[in-house]
Amino acid sequence: MTDLYPNPPHPNQPPYPNLPPQPWPGSAPKKKAGLKWALAGLAAVVVVALVATAGFFVFRGDSGDDSSKVSPEEAGLTQEPATPLGASLATKRGKPIWTLPKGEIGISDKTIVGGTEKYALSGGISVRGNIATLGVIDAETGAELRKVELARGVRTAIFKECATARSGQVAACELDETVFIVDLDAGRVVGRIAKAAAPVAASDGFWADGKTSSEPLAAEVVSIGADGRERWRSASDSVIPVVAGSGVVPVDTERGDKDPMTTEFKRDTDGKVVEVAESGSSRLWAPFVGGFALGSDRTEEGVTTIYDLNGTKLSTTEPGWMPVEMPGYTTEYPTSPSLPVVERSVEKGSETSIASLNPRTGRPLWTRAMPVKDRRATEVVGIGTAIMAVDMLDAPNYQVLVADAYLGGYESVAGAKRGPKLLATDGKHVLLGTEESEKEQTVTAYSADGGGPLWSYMTESYFAPQTYGGKVYVGGSRLI
Repeated sequence: MTDLYPNPPHPNQPPYPNLPPQPWPGSAPKKKAGLKWALAGLAAVVVVALVATAGFFVFRGDSGDDSSKVSPEEAGLTQEPATPLGASLATKRGKPIWTLPKGEIGISDKTIVGGTEKYALSGGISVRGNIATLGVIDAETGAELRKVELARGVRTAIFKECATARSGQVAACELDETVFIVDLDAGRVVGRIAKAAAPVAASDGFWADGKTSSEPLAAEVVSIGADGRERWRSASDSVIPVVAGSGVVPVDTERGDKDPMTTEFKRDTDGKVVEVAESGSSRLWAPFVGGFALGSDRTEEGVTTIYDLNGTKLSTTEPGWMPVEMPGYTTEYPTSPSLPVVERSVEKGSETSIASLNPRTGRPLWTRAMPVKDRRATEVVGIGTAIMAVDMLDAPNYQVLVADAYLGGYESVAGAKRGPKLLATDGKHVLLGTEESEKEQTVTAYSADGGGPLWSYMTESYFAPQTYGGKVYVGGSRLI
């Protein structure tokens, strides 16, 4: 796109300088590497790798070298966590910090359905009157600060998860294909968006799945502001892969009988088309904090171009690197990662390289090998400054890579039957959750110092661990 936007730039755009696109000058010779996870503020680099054993994972030291590693300081990058960093994970947690009292509805306990750094959110639907209410809870003490009535006579029986805006002040909850926008500080509903469902956070405000067409293949995306107003809607001729935390969304459009279908990347704040690309199954895209990556194709000759949220081209990668895709329309992981994450085949059918890129240059801050059969099956998610890439092809025997987006790290988990879940990071440790059985949930902390688990905590609950605002909940209890 050549349009440089007379309208204001995106409000959440990180301060990337307006540099011309940076070509990849050539990568260093590849050396097989183990996990390097450099602790912030420390000169020493510790290398660790992860394997599954008896329900836990063990970090092993490795003297491998990664000559392509570049520190954030050397790259001139300021770390931008995708979600808030959590409290220190260095100390073992022996019991929940707090647990909510029994729910008034008489059929189940209260559960946490969302949250921010400041608040936890509990949702409930009363048996009498089918009244849906949202409890705003002090995340530190577990005390309910206020209760917000969302709707009466609701038809749904389950209170779904609520998304929260990046500001941490506003939540979006869906009931009966209506999205309710709640000011958490004021404790009141500030907007109701009809014919909308499955809200997730955008870079600014929220995305939602539009519900205005009865056509089975039709799709529509809705952009909602933090003020509770619908900003714009856009229909697509195919499924719209909305990713939580993204500042843009791809919308496919047919421009005529003779013209191929094109994909317009529309900005969350105003619907501005910031980039146009030819559609097709060979194209890939992936958002990150402050921008998005767009791949040309899946071949070895394909390249990935990095854009900011205003559509300015920042850089282009070396041939062969493609964006790692992300799951859409889910609050399971609150947002896309801090930096662009890309992959390319090393040995066909056996190994893929994963890298985190400097958006300004298109060059990797680090690269790690991941044994996967088909890189197209890989998905990546972000928590804090950490990322987790998962090979979905061999489920339930997942291959998993966990790393810090800026500092690196490598682990390959074979035979993780239920798939570990990245829950939190404090910048020096990570917390993984696993479902041991239908009613046993375990969270385990690991340190970059290597070795086995730092500590582990198991709770009997049918609810899987969830992460909101840098904190971890199971059912109606806060664990971290």
